[in-house]
Amino acid sequence: MDTETLDCLKIGPDDATHVFLWLHGLGDSGHGHADVVRMLEFPDGIRAQFVLPHAPRRSVSVNNGAIMPAWYDIRSIGGGQHDIGGIRDAADRVSLFIDRELDRGVPAERIFLCGFSQGGCVALHIALRYPERLGCAVGLSTYMADVASLDAEAAPENADLPVFLGHGLRDPMVPISAMSHAKDKLESLGHEVTCATYPMEHAICPEEVADLGLWLRPRL
Repeated sequence: MDTETLDCLKIGPDDATHVFLWLHGLGDSGHGHADVVRMLEFPDGIRAQFVLPHAPRRSVSVNNGAIMPAWYDIRSIGGGQHDIGGIRDAADRVSLFIDRELDRGVPAERIFLCGFSQGGCVALHIALRYPERLGCAVGLSTYMADVASLDAEAAPENADLPVFLGHGLRDPMVPISAMSHAKDKLESLGHEVTCATYPMEHAICPEEVADLGLWLRPRL
């Protein structure tokens, strides 16, 4: 990937008080999560805008090299053999959206990074390293990668950033153990981590969205 700004879907007012950067999973687009973000409810006075970038199309090894929207290459089911270079490239591209929000006057602490599956991996990667204090990070049905570099790269500004992790108990794509491993690493770094599980596969359910909305309220 180069550093050209990606296309995106925007939902919500341009004079938003809070901005949610929401990253989709493999083979999807920002449109695939439009109904999900519309389910989130916020207190009066909170004007939320959701920015849902579309990943570029690329070859994906686990799908026999098929070309599809992907933040980075997936080399094996379960997230092993991580494409660290691809994750870093994606993080650079997505971080441009944060920079753009800052340039238009949105405070960093009112910018929230969220993602599903490989989008969640990228969201967590950015949130732990971004040099200004963000609102929080959300990873749904996801995992952490490039963990070894965190000791050197983690940003002090986000050292105790709150993190919400949600996962399906029957997920055949990303094992539930990935959430446990992420929780352990995040807590070892000093993060407040909230984990929630649901009787579903690799998906997002209404109960999860409701729980996320309640978790976000005191952090807005």
